[in-house]
Amino acid sequence: MFVTPSIIALLGCLSTALAAPTSCGRKSAAGGQYLHGNSTEFANLWGYGHGGNHGNHGQNHQSNVIDHPTTSQHVIETQSRAAVQTSQLVVQTSAAATSAAAPMPSDSSNGATGGSAGGGGAGGAGLGINYSSLFKAQNFPGLTWYWNWALTPSSDTGSLEFVPNVHSASNVDGVASAAASWTNVRYVLGFNEPDISASDGGSDIDPSTAAALHQQWVAALDGKYQIGTPAVARGGKTWMQQWLAACEGKCEYDFVPFHFYGTNAQDLISYAQDFYTTFQKPLWLTEWDCHDYSTGASCPDQAATELFMKTVVDWFKGEGSSMVHRWAWFGAFPGMSTDVNGLENSDGTANTLGDYYVSLAG
Repeated sequence: MFVTPSIIALLGCLSTALAAPTSCGRKSAAGGQYLHGNSTEFANLWGYGHGGNHGNHGQNHQSNVIDHPTTSQHVIETQSRAAVQTSQLVVQTSAAATSAAAPMPSDSSNGATGGSAGGGGAGGAGLGINYSSLFKAQNFPGLTWYWNWALTPSSDTGSLEFVPNVHSASNVDGVASAAASWTNVRYVLGFNEPDISASDGGSDIDPSTAAALHQQWVAALDGKYQIGTPAVARGGKTWMQQWLAACEGKCEYDFVPFHFYGTNAQDLISYAQDFYTTFQKPLWLTEWDCHDYSTGASCPDQAATELFMKTVVDWFKGEGSSMVHRWAWFGAFPGMSTDVNGLENSDGTANTLGDYYVSLAG
């Protein structure tokens, strides 16, 4: 095992985690860093999945026409979430949230082969989960699927559909062996945030290398699954376009996962519309919540978080239903129990926001 910045961060957190596993993760209530797993190796080491830091999100991305005056770039957080929650920033919503959907894409996609306009399936609300020893599917009735930043499923997930993730370049060689043990798997997610560094939670792969590796792991699956592209961080549209160019029409994919962190519901909706128009495939929003990494601001309270969540989900289920097929709120972690975006209590049960998220799934 070679030593990377993510592994250094992981080992630095290990002694604390042995005594209190929930103390290591994406960002603690006291301001510590949560691990944002960048490989199955981390998932196996911790028994969780999703390691590495998740600040500095998209710091080097160029803005596109939908990106925002704040630069839509994440910076490393140096203060606690609790302090962030005192922000006076409020969720901005408008009637534009019900703006007309973009036209349904044709079967041809930008540089892709295979798949179809109907790829990506339905499924609606799901979760990105961690701390699997505490997660219980019965606490989140009405949700249909989950992912865990890894190739192997978590425990106690009941009937929730598992969607594997080829998180990093280091996972590519293990895809075929992992697939041999999958049951009822239909979809596979591509690289996680290849446009940002591994120490910040991404997989840090340049577009050309990612294109070659994508073809390699997809070939190992023998056409048995619906395939997702790499999922870029907010502001990563340019990276995606470079990846498509590097693919030269040889990268098979059926849907486009993407991530968005911000506090303005209409910004998210506009961003999704632009991604759909640009990439011409169904979208999965596999990470999102009400936090802006470019400013450090979150929704100021639960009421604002619920308004942000509801505005977006209502659009997903209405005007945006032909564009965004699945979504997974970022916050199903006991370590985020005191966070304004957290869905779980410290014991893994759903908190008030978690119950609200479930209620919107129906």
